[in-house]
Amino acid sequence: DLRPVLARAQRPISCVIVDGMAHTRTFAEAFVRFAGTRVSVTIVGPIPAPPASADDARLDAFIDTLHDRMVATLNAMRQTTPTTPFRAPAPAG
Repeated sequence: DLRPVLARAQRPISCVIVDGMAHTRTFAEAFVRFAGTRVSVTIVGPIPAPPASADDARLDAFIDTLHDRMVATLNAMRQTTPTTPFRAPAPAG
């Protein structure tokens, strides 16, 4: 539930949208199973946080808008393909 976090947010919010990590279900898995994974990342924001005085209905509307924006961004990410994929340099030696 994001409502308690958003009710206290005093700074703008940024969303990190990552495509390609569906095989991980937790943050721990994301770090353990990261090797060999190809992902696309887009950061959306800053988005002004709702005012601290926002009621639950306003917070829910903000969350719905945030969700819609994240889904639209993910769909846009999937419509494009990078012209040159990033490849980490080989280790020296």
